[in-house]
Amino acid sequence: GVNLDEEAAKLLQYQQAYQASAKMIQIAQNIFDTLLQGMN
Repeated sequence: GVNLDEEAAKLLQYQQAYQASAKMIQIAQNIFDTLLQGMN
């Protein structure tokens, strides 16, 4: 059978990893934008 608690825990882990990587991408974009502004 499928362990629902285990599945829920896995889903939560995936969600947290996704949010963390999304945040990293956002930070990278901010840095890039700042660098571009500095060049102008």
